[in-house]
Amino acid sequence: MKILNQRLTPKEASQLCARMKLATAVKLRLGEILGIKDDPKDDPLVCRLSHNLNEGQVITIDTVECKVVGLSPEYYHHIELPPAKHPEPPVFYHLKSKDLKKGPIDWKTFERLIPTWALEDISVWHEGMSGWLPLDEIRGIIIRD
Repeated sequence: MKILNQRLTPKEASQLCARMKLATAVKLRLGEILGIKDDPKDDPLVCRLSHNLNEGQVITIDTVECKVVGLSPEYYHHIELPPAKHPEPPVFYHLKSKDLKKGPIDWKTFERLIPTWALEDISVWHEGMSGWLPLDEIRGIIIRD
């Protein structure tokens, strides 16, 4: 059952934005590492590796042997990995109830607006995403309760 008019707290909005930005940076970086010429968000390998990283798995990419090796958390629990620095793409949003598309807006503004929205009423897009996604779906994908 879907809960209508569900809203995020400012803390949850901050966490959501941080994870969205990281997911985008990961796909871009994986595209660079793997030498993907096209848009990395459309590449099945990049999408799979990005998903694995989001699930907490460490991925080793051997560009000489052209293979990918995954490691379970028991091998790296003590390692702290700093996030990569990539430019943040501007965000666009679609308010479904009013059929209103807005953007581009910066991430700070987006993060501030999220708690004011009913999750099921907003779809979001930014460069690095393959298409518009409902905010409640994004929340379900990248934030584990």
